Amino acid sequence: LALQARVNGVLAERAGPVLIAALVSFAIGLAVVCAGVTLAGSWPAMAALRSGTRRLWWFGGGLCGAFFVASSSYAVPLIGVAMLFVCQAAGQLTGGLAVDRAGIAPGGRLPVTAARLASAGLAIGAVLLSALGRQAAPRAGVLVMALSVGGLSAVQQAANGHIRRHSGDVMLAVLVNFAVGTTALALLCGVQYARGALGPIQWPGGTWWLYSGGFLGIAFIALTSSTVRLLGVLRLTLAVVAGQLIAAVLLDLFWRTTTPPTPQLYAGVVLVMVAVAVAGAPVSFGRSRSAGAPGRSRGG
Repeated sequence: LALQARVNGVLAERAGPVLIAALVSFAIGLAVVCAGVTLAGSWPAMAALRSGTRRLWWFGGGLCGAFFVASSSYAVPLIGVAMLFVCQAAGQLTGGLAVDRAGIAPGGRLPVTAARLASAGLAIGAVLLSALGRQAAPRAGVLVMALSVGGLSAVQQAANGHIRRHSGDVMLAVLVNFAVGTTALALLCGVQYARGALGPIQWPGGTWWLYSGGFLGIAFIALTSSTVRLLGVLRLTLAVVAGQLIAAVLLDLFWRTTTPPTPQLYAGVVLVMVAVAVAGAPVSFGRSRSAGAPGRSRGG
């Protein structure tokens, strides 16, 4: 996910409009997923998704994903990948705890135990520590946007997990996510074009990797849709945050476009790893009537 943010950020810098970079990423991902669903013979799973009880908000995961890609493309050139994901981590952790407590994730309601609160507190402390020591203070609007995206990503993971569970096919969850996101971004681009506010577009050539964001998004959505039922949103979020921060630090070190990582950021990454270990302890997932045992669906 950190690599996707950097790739889309560079594409936005070179292509021009941020929305165009996000739309390209989603459209390429949608084309690849449609081909994969056809080759895998997963279209019959669409009937299972249309039948039975379903919720409209399940299909909102694509909107969250579109917001994430567009905002990341805008923010990365300004504050770097590491700082972006530090801010998003705060939103993810808060949103993941709220989603699990409300019971809207596929695994049902998970109790707020001391271990779960401790893991979230450690990770939030890591976020605050990582934000210290920056020479140039980023704009408040960019930070608020990153925090909002982090919170929405927890909802996205829960929504995609429901689609995967209801249809029985992880590829269909990815397809729905990309179809909704592509449609939303295309409409936004159309509105901006009609207003004359889209700006000039310059397609960079000779650098194929600039168009790989969609492939990276497919991998992320497929993995999180498959594992959210087993892990719960909070624990999955903690693991995602740890991976994002580690990858973001490496990207900012070896693919530098903004200020380099600070010692505080390194310390924050270590503290997030401790938080992930605490969240993974068995005690953090006490048995509840609605959720059942970890790693087992309600139907056994």
